[in-house]
Amino acid sequence: MPPDEIPLRISYTESFVRAGRLRKVSHMEFWSEATVPMSIRTVESASLLPAYRIHQHRRSSERTSFLVYSFEGGLWWPVTGPAGGHPPAPASVGDLTEAAANGRPALLAMLGVPAHSPMDREKFYARVPVRHVVHSDLESRWNQALEGAARNLIVCDGRIYLEAGEPLYFMTGDGTMAGPCCLSRSPSLSGMGDLRRSHAELGYAFGIEEYDEEVPREWKCEEDASYLAEIVPLVERHRFDAGALTYARALIEEVTRYSTFQSVMAKRLRERLAFLSEPGERALEEADFPQLLRQIAMMPDTPRRIFARHIEHAEAALRRLEKRSPAPLTIEEEDVLVRLA
Repeated sequence: MPPDEIPLRISYTESFVRAGRLRKVSHMEFWSEATVPMSIRTVESASLLPAYRIHQHRRSSERTSFLVYSFEGGLWWPVTGPAGGHPPAPASVGDLTEAAANGRPALLAMLGVPAHSPMDREKFYARVPVRHVVHSDLESRWNQALEGAARNLIVCDGRIYLEAGEPLYFMTGDGTMAGPCCLSRSPSLSGMGDLRRSHAELGYAFGIEEYDEEVPREWKCEEDASYLAEIVPLVERHRFDAGALTYARALIEEVTRYSTFQSVMAKRLRERLAFLSEPGERALEEADFPQLLRQIAMMPDTPRRIFARHIEHAEAALRRLEKRSPAPLTIEEEDVLVRLA
């Protein structure tokens, strides 16, 4: 099947009012009952410029290596298949077709429409009486998915590639692994073993220069590590601040997610941070990161210091951004860093 005729199944959210006296609107995530053809661009191998060589070593097996390519201003990672393993096999067009037809969450995340726990719509409504459906975002989700497929995936010589950003070192308890800075997209159809976000939230995601110059040798635990990684630049670097930006984004997203909980602590967090009280869903822009981190770093804590971890990480992320950011911080941002120091 050609890459421009792959049937895609997605998840979507439907809002409805249950039968009965209460008129409260409920929400449920469903699988789409139909599929639509997904188009993936095919590019010539001559168009892809090798940008990085990634070496990943696992103590129990041989070292594996692969290339990350530069194309149209993005960095494209080879996608591995659904079986996982080490080393993982490359994903084929057949693997992509199977993942699309079944709505694999790993593929949907690559397209920018992550699935959480979708249900079968017909079975759900067969056991839950509904007065009427209020809203469905199926059409907008289709559009998002198809735009994501055209933007984030390409096929070259039968291989699938994902645009996922600058390579970073992620430090784990078992050693160091290399992965892309885009935490919402993983270049694997298996969807397993991706711990990048949890380590980035703790500040354990580093760019090449940060890892070489600033990470203490004892942190790397090279003698006892189960995993070792090496990132070798082959062209002029794209970004020098990717590690600091990933740390900042992961922290801001974690605070935002925590604030949506139905708890007293989440309520206090919303009261303390102005950007959480803004109506609607906020799109995170890198230019806003210093200002958002400053809000977190300067917010008043409770007597029990329940937000101490968030405050400390915001301070650390600000320091890293100040050191690695290609653009100088504003006078106000510099004043904050001086006060934090």
